[in-house]
Amino acid sequence: MVNYAFEPILSRRELLRAAGVSMAASFGTAPPLRAGSSGKANPVATARQVIFIMLDGGFSHVDGWDAKEGAWTPKDFGIQTFGNGVAMPSSLFQQLPGHLGDVAVLRNLNAWDAVHGRAQYYLQTGHPLNLALSKEVPSIGSVIGWELQSRRKESDSLPPFVALNGISSQAGLITQGFLSAEYAPLNLQVEAAGPPKITPESSGDNNDFDRRWKLLEKLDGALRKSQDLG
Repeated sequence: MVNYAFEPILSRRELLRAAGVSMAASFGTAPPLRAGSSGKANPVATARQVIFIMLDGGFSHVDGWDAKEGAWTPKDFGIQTFGNGVAMPSSLFQQLPGHLGDVAVLRNLNAWDAVHGRAQYYLQTGHPLNLALSKEVPSIGSVIGWELQSRRKESDSLPPFVALNGISSQAGLITQGFLSAEYAPLNLQVEAAGPPKITPESSGDNNDFDRRWKLLEKLDGALRKSQDLG
């Protein structure tokens, strides 16, 4: 419908809403294709570590976990559909089908920002990019470290948040923001040369390491003392 100025009377959102209601009415009492539980979820909450993999562009869902088979599909992909409705190329994911019971596939997600860097920022913070506040919004890794701090054990050797190749993404390395510095990511760039040496060599001479550690404790202790006074 258009008026005499050839401007839409209905917005796209309103048009889709009206069309959706019409389609639902035409289906009558037909059962849904996929039904979900209406009960309250009770998370097990037993995980103590989380690995969050963010692809900087890369693999398309059309060729991956939501594969669409057509004339463009390579002959050796071997796309198969499994019991939970996941279609994937079995030749690329040879071991994954045996672990689908441990995987949660989220569908119907979309992004309103077509700029990769801005979308990656939103994915890691849950907030749209605002350049005035971008340095104050913490990364999801820092938030998790802060929320689960009480569960840390004395035997835990890794910091709460380790970021691998974070600087390389278009969003850049997202830090702890307004949270305490102890939740900042330990940033490791391991793209080419492998993991950096972050522990002293086992040569028996740890004088240099001890000197640096004492200096760090001295600086860190002064900062913590000033925070306690504030």
